[in-house]
Amino acid sequence: MDHGGKYIVVPRIQVEHANALQTWWIIAPPSPMAIQGLVRAMGLRLGHHFEAFAVVHHSVQWLASEGDPSGRFVHATDKPDEWVAMFWNRTLALQQPQGASYIDRDDHIAGGISKGLQPTARCHVTLSLILKAAPDCALADFEVARFLRTARLAGGSIIAHGAVRFADTPAEALSRLRQGFFLVDRADLVATRMAQAGAPIDGLEALLELLVARNSDPDAAPESWLSANVVGYTALEAPRQRAGVRLGVPHAYAEALVGLVQYQPTRDAGVLPLWRYAVDDQHRAYLVRSA
Repeated sequence: MDHGGKYIVVPRIQVEHANALQTWWIIAPPSPMAIQGLVRAMGLRLGHHFEAFAVVHHSVQWLASEGDPSGRFVHATDKPDEWVAMFWNRTLALQQPQGASYIDRDDHIAGGISKGLQPTARCHVTLSLILKAAPDCALADFEVARFLRTARLAGGSIIAHGAVRFADTPAEALSRLRQGFFLVDRADLVATRMAQAGAPIDGLEALLELLVARNSDPDAAPESWLSANVVGYTALEAPRQRAGVRLGVPHAYAEALVGLVQYQPTRDAGVLPLWRYAVDDQHRAYLVRSA
């Protein structure tokens, strides 16, 4: 039995059918917020608060049909069969699960035969987690493994993972993983772009400018593995009690906060890029950031 040190390492977590439609206009692997949700759920279940986490991506398989090479955002029209999403250097057609099934032609409103469609995007993904725990953490490896047995990440099922290990230093934790790509917060690039702009621009404009493809060759490798993803949520109203919610806690409608992230090779990592959550009471926001 392996007991806890300062860092808990869970290598090569294999997730099937994870949500990849992070907002209506972005397709990407599981977001930092989705991973924060998994870490938070683990902490609540095991009775331990994790201070931070790092993510290493190993692979992703998009569950969609590939089209012509292009950019990386969703282009939507009023015709669902034309909805496509462009990610990195290729186009993906969104999945169209049926929203209902029919028995005969009378089984539809207005006498039509069309069925409801729910455009979505999913993926299989393999990633590793490094959790920063308190020095006196007394968790055992089997407790973490038992939680992961029934846990979900971004709605996807965790079907396998490597042996849970513990480490006393970031270097030791990293040595227990195979090479991959750290998920890193690049809000600094957005801030720099806003400061350098000749005319005032907001954060979304700066983010989109940084993500514009600068090479017309569709087969060319990206200049950098920059992407947009969800890094938080901001409440659109004050939290209040609602009927039928789990645990009876107050709920509020919220909007996703999109940030700039980058996939950086672990071999180039100088420090462990740990993500931490924060609460911004002024803007009623819950977000995660990494150093």
